[in-house]
Amino acid sequence: QAALALLNPNRAELEAAVAAALLERLAVLQSDESQTRSLSNDANQANHFAQSFNDEMGVRLFLLIAKYEVGHGEFGLASKANMAALDLAASVLGECHLETFTCMNNLAETKRSEGKIAEAVELSEKVIRLGSGALPNTHPSILAAKSNRAGLFWMGGDHEAAKAMHEEVLEIRRRVLGEADPDTLSSMANLAVILRAENDLLGALMLEMPVLDKRREKLGVDHLRTLDSTYNLAGTLWALGQVPEAIQHYDDALRRRDKILGPNHPNTTESAWSLFYVLTRCSGVDDVAGVVFEKYLNWLIDHDPADLGASQRRIRTNVRRMIGATQ
Repeated sequence: QAALALLNPNRAELEAAVAAALLERLAVLQSDESQTRSLSNDANQANHFAQSFNDEMGVRLFLLIAKYEVGHGEFGLASKANMAALDLAASVLGECHLETFTCMNNLAETKRSEGKIAEAVELSEKVIRLGSGALPNTHPSILAAKSNRAGLFWMGGDHEAAKAMHEEVLEIRRRVLGEADPDTLSSMANLAVILRAENDLLGALMLEMPVLDKRREKLGVDHLRTLDSTYNLAGTLWALGQVPEAIQHYDDALRRRDKILGPNHPNTTESAWSLFYVLTRCSGVDDVAGVVFEKYLNWLIDHDPADLGASQRRIRTNVRRMIGATQ
């Protein structure tokens, strides 16, 4: 039930799922409707009750809360929940338990989203180091850690190392899981980003188009990973000079992300900035560009950057620079 709730980042559904999971363990609450309602009050209440578990159930509840916060762009809160999950997993299950590796990988991802690269690198390398002695190199935990590390290589400017590691992970996932597996599709999408940066636009396109098609088929057009693929393909189409197609995909990603995540979510902001950037370089669409700016980007100007993730801080800097240049 909790896993189903995560398919749609909806607060009410998550609260209900957390409450249901807690009620399975807390039999004393089963006959008390008032306490049942209090459990589904908000994610902070769920976090409070998760702390009462000193076993694997507590780990899973903290991971559930972290995924909810990621879905709402609250990477700092997600990192706190992932850290709580990791601390509990390490103490109860041991440092080399699969659930502990999952916690490390998840925490590395949220730290990366916060822009805390050194911490993310340390976590990813720890999983690879510990896991290499206990797991085969084809194990999902090892591959997830290597995928995280490749992304961190990329962010650190070591593009050759990032490409080599993404290629290694993709080859293993294709061989072990098959071409249509969600993890394989993620590796294809990651490698496509690097190929586009290397100006291998056709190579990127040959990866991105099948990924988008398969995600639309298996996950639906509104799934967050499908929208990631829509957004990424738009960037490649723009680089190839296919401007109308790029605008169409950027606009589609923006509208759907706004509907699902809200106008101020980091992914929505990213879509809005990319669409705005493209529109400002086209003639006859100033009004549309202005609407995008006012609805999705203007709020960043006076917003405290400490409350933003790494991508929104970067976009905020670009927006403020642009405004300063026109005043």
